[in-house]
Amino acid sequence: TWIIRIISTVVIFIPLLATWRGVFQGFKSMGPTAVSEVTEQVARIIFILGGSYVVLNVMGGSVLMANGVATFAAAIGAIVGIFTLWYYWRKRKPHIDKMVASDTTGLDVPYSKMYKEIISYSIPFVIVSLNFPLFNIVDQLTHN
Repeated sequence: TWIIRIISTVVIFIPLLATWRGVFQGFKSMGPTAVSEVTEQVARIIFILGGSYVVLNVMGGSVLMANGVATFAAAIGAIVGIFTLWYYWRKRKPHIDKMVASDTTGLDVPYSKMYKEIISYSIPFVIVSLNFPLFNIVDQLTHN
């Protein structure tokens, strides 16, 4: 169960990372997204290799403990990716502000309309996602 707790830390950081990458992609700036993905993976691999080595060879821990450290590497990679995007955000903020100020589309969509549209798009995905646990429940109840 402690590995599930470790995985739950990843759930905190990954949505923030994905959202921030989406912001850069929305501004047609793919460079920060690419760099953050590379730094995320490099940090994750370094943490997996270094952490597993320390657990197994220095601390004399078990393979299960090394697996936990390797699992936590996803959170470390996400944090490094977030800091990478934060660096690019600070660096490109003046340019992004100019792009927003020079927007000539004249579109000003209210938040209520945006939320309604997002929810309407998400409903089919939610229904499909609910099918998997429902199938498992039906299988558990019908098969001995």
